[in-house]
Amino acid sequence: METTKARSAAFIAWLSRHMGRPVLDETTYDLALIEAANLEHRKQVSHGEWVEMVRTANRALIQWSV
Repeated sequence: METTKARSAAFIAWLSRHMGRPVLDETTYDLALIEAANLEHRKQVSHGEWVEMVRTANRALIQWSV
């Protein structure tokens, strides 16, 4: 059974800003993670969304280094 996850507006905006392309270099990766941490700290995204942001950014960085 699949569940549909509701995403916060901040999560969707973060995706739009930082994941417009599926590859991040080290500088844009750092900026994406800093913003993700700030959003979680301000409770604009849940911890689960923050984990997903980190994983998404990690995958994009790996693509850059390949």
